[in-house]
Amino acid sequence: IIFLLWGILDRKAIILHHPDMESFYDRVGLHVYFVGEGLTLSGVRSELRYTDGIMKLVIEGSIINTTAKNQKIPDIMALAIGADGEIMQSWQIDAPTAMVAANGETPFESSINAPKGMVANVNLKFIEPKNVDE
Repeated sequence: IIFLLWGILDRKAIILHHPDMESFYDRVGLHVYFVGEGLTLSGVRSELRYTDGIMKLVIEGSIINTTAKNQKIPDIMALAIGADGEIMQSWQIDAPTAMVAANGETPFESSINAPKGMVANVNLKFIEPKNVDE
């Protein structure tokens, strides 16, 4: 019984270590939700812009809901990567709106003062929202 209870309550950690278990949980009706599931980032562009006397790194794109139901939009973690593959700077992009409609799309934009050095790439991923009570 304890093993069964552990398998139900800790299924997200189990799937992270044993991805092949995800289909088992889906078959028995215990789907594990991952942040940003059903959402994709599209048309993402990054560029340096001179605005208000400051050089800024601007990221823009769209969040697309690929499901037939409204989805909550999580925050996004942005990583500015240098030519050497090292992370130059990271920041959190707050969700542009709380929800995106079924099969809908919503634009997002974020900017930071440009990091020193040349940004070769910007990686984005959905993240759990920060705890508002903290």
